Amino acid sequence: MKNGRLAKRLLAGVLLVTMLTGCSELEQFTTSTVKPGQTISENSKWINSDIEGSIDENTPLDLKDDFHTAVNREWMLENEATKDNAQIDGFVDSEDILYDRKKAIILGEEAPMENPIVSQEQYDHNYELIRNFAELAGDWEERDALGIEPIRPYVEAIQNIRTLDDMTAFLTDADGMNYTDLSLISYNVMRTKSDPDTYTLGILPISDSVLSDLEQYNELKVTGLIYKTKTETEVKYLLGRLGYSEGEIDKILKNCYRFESRICDAWSRCKVDLEQEDEVYLYTMEELNAAVKRYPIEAELTARGVGDAEHFYIYVPDYLKELDKLYQASYLEEMKACWLVKTVEGMLPYLDREAYDKSEEVALLLDAAGAAEKEDEPTGQNPDIGEEEENPDEALLLGTVGQHLAGPLDQIYIAQHCTEQEKEDVLAIANAALDYYSEMLMKAEWLTEDARKAAVEKLDYMKVNAVYPNEFVDYTGLSFGGYGETDLVDAVKSIQKFRTARVFDQVGEPASRDFWDLDKIQTSVCNAYYMPSENSVNVLHGMLLGGFYEEDMTQEEKLGKIGAIIGHEITHAFDNNGYLFDKDGQQKKWWEAKDLEAFEIRAYRLSQYYSAIIPYPGAVLYDGQYVSGEAIADMGGMKCMLGIAEQIPDFDYERFFIAYAENWRTQRTFSVEKSYASGDEHPLAFLRTNVTLQQFDEFNETFDIQPGDGMYLAPEDRISVW
Repeated sequence: MKNGRLAKRLLAGVLLVTMLTGCSELEQFTTSTVKPGQTISENSKWINSDIEGSIDENTPLDLKDDFHTAVNREWMLENEATKDNAQIDGFVDSEDILYDRKKAIILGEEAPMENPIVSQEQYDHNYELIRNFAELAGDWEERDALGIEPIRPYVEAIQNIRTLDDMTAFLTDADGMNYTDLSLISYNVMRTKSDPDTYTLGILPISDSVLSDLEQYNELKVTGLIYKTKTETEVKYLLGRLGYSEGEIDKILKNCYRFESRICDAWSRCKVDLEQEDEVYLYTMEELNAAVKRYPIEAELTARGVGDAEHFYIYVPDYLKELDKLYQASYLEEMKACWLVKTVEGMLPYLDREAYDKSEEVALLLDAAGAAEKEDEPTGQNPDIGEEEENPDEALLLGTVGQHLAGPLDQIYIAQHCTEQEKEDVLAIANAALDYYSEMLMKAEWLTEDARKAAVEKLDYMKVNAVYPNEFVDYTGLSFGGYGETDLVDAVKSIQKFRTARVFDQVGEPASRDFWDLDKIQTSVCNAYYMPSENSVNVLHGMLLGGFYEEDMTQEEKLGKIGAIIGHEITHAFDNNGYLFDKDGQQKKWWEAKDLEAFEIRAYRLSQYYSAIIPYPGAVLYDGQYVSGEAIADMGGMKCMLGIAEQIPDFDYERFFIAYAENWRTQRTFSVEKSYASGDEHPLAFLRTNVTLQQFDEFNETFDIQPGDGMYLAPEDRISVW
């Protein structure tokens, strides 16, 4: 197991604490005081066996007392977490397999297709893209020889802007020197409520800033302070190396902040009415030109290939009035400074070794910013457990290629490692789960009749992205050479331009619910999730590795492992976040107030149950409300699989429940387990097994759980939401 990014996160935590308090010690670095066989409390027979050293060969175990630990005992004794291997589980095993497979594609010799999902021409072209990009990113001798010169033309192009006409030419030249597609407008391709079957171009005000978001100009918080430090570190370093004086750089930064403050003020003058009907926000080009006199909005849209679109969706019509106020000659130097800063920041990783090393320092600031955002608004992110760079340059190269050529890399990965049987198995389980959920939801008497019907309709429209797409993007239109033909900075620009063109090409086209973009959703990742904005369940191929699935598993094992995960994700469509999105993925509440109230009563009972649990010896009580959303999904997924099992003759429930417990076998150091207990919105692994299973009659009957057994929970105390 590899956990280099964990060390970075912990170091970032130290950095943040030091910035805020001057203290450099964190409680999470303390060592475990858990003894072998020690239960989580005097009143429980459960052991938090996630923690390394919590059991040994002499620890007495009984399935009826602690199912999770008894099932996974041998595996736990054979897999010991250490300081250098802080976490061992199926997810980590999967990521290790994925790392090795992608390494072989990027650094190894070209291999033949096992699953001919694309043409041989596309397959060969994808390999050429990856080889050329790997050369540009991995040849440090060439990168050091170029130094930071690759960014000089882009900086000079901005500095050479003398008039507003020059600025217009800069912004509207699709093949020019606008490296990051700078604009006073943001764009996205969307499906409107009135026409969800066609892609429409959405035009938005820009809301991001060098301080992370424009709101930081109203009230600078810790996150904004960290991003300000990050930006100034990058800009002063790179412009300094380009020959700018300290005074010149300070002036550029001040002008950038001034212009972003003006954008912030413009935002504050805008009224946003999300309850308006679509038609209020749909503008023709003629109407856009009538609303915007000075800003070159038509030229900008034409340069992006969408000037002839039938209409455009304007998220904030009031912002159109503000564009002309921002786009005037008196603000030209401020605008140039803003574009210069936004162009320069983020370029560090694509230059020479010295610049890259500087980017690593900046990365710590970004990790600290992530920690600060948790402080401002808790998100429940998982601690970042990732790859240890046994060979730092190799890990860097793989990460860089994966970041910029995710689609071509995944196409090769799928052709080499994915099978039709895997896709068929996942779809079969998902379809059976959807059928069961349809029946289950119609029997949910605590929901109103309208809510039940809307829920079933949402199920009918739910899309399942299973293992790999049915159609693939053709990347033969993207090309660049190796050194002697281009450099890494320009190659990244070519990739960004190709991606942007693909997005704008969708405008006016039918909105395909079957389209799966591997650039956005890579399948070579260990994950499964529900995406409410698309009403889709995504089961990525990496989720089938690490013991979660094998083609030769029994039906019981498949349902207990990957099936329970699929059911879990479907459940998220019907929780207190899923109810905010309708069948088309549009933000539209389809529960009445009484539905939400009934749900919250049931969810509260579950959260109270979790809140009464001691997560590890000596800990304070668990935050049940924080983990309740994922706990609800765990129980929903289990109920769904048991509903499917009921229809299967001679179903082996014992094998099914054991397979489910094997899903969550985990070994972590004490410090990592503590970080999960306080910062992860998922229940701890041993609780995902024990708490979930003890709620169901089938489990209690299969193992003859009786009063006095550690797994026993009286029927009247059992909890469920769905």
